[in-house]
Amino acid sequence: MKQMKFIMIMLCSIILLSGCNKKEEVKENTNINQEEVKEETKNENTAPPGTVGTIIESKKMSIRTSLRGYIDAIDNYITLAQLGTEASNIPANGTTCTITNKTTYNEECKALLNSITFKGTRPDSGTFKIGSYGVSEAKLVYDKYTAIYDGANISVE
Repeated sequence: MKQMKFIMIMLCSIILLSGCNKKEEVKENTNINQEEVKEETKNENTAPPGTVGTIIESKKMSIRTSLRGYIDAIDNYITLAQLGTEASNIPANGTTCTITNKTTYNEECKALLNSITFKGTRPDSGTFKIGSYGVSEAKLVYDKYTAIYDGANISVE
């Protein structure tokens, strides 16, 4: 009988703590629509809390840094080649470079990618497109994470 009473108290506590049907009251008191808040937070790319989340975020930051270094090295090499201070190993504007593993590239980009040096990690695979002044867009894979560069920003998924 005591166990049944304890279970009933626990169930009542859970129901009370869950704030059943308080959405409209919250909206009236705070002028915040709970559905809009849920939609906004659902779209954010957040990591799980705790140590695992910290490790994931650190890994993503490392990937962003490596990709930024990789893109900067390519851009610098292309700029120097256009100025005539480097060998002209640059692919034509609009060329898509393909990386099948860390050191295997398509023929059009092989000379360029073998010539660059930078601090960071080379991508495992992916593609990027050469624009007038360097990399215009990229989608590269680093250790199961996809890093996307749109010409200005880098995101990691």
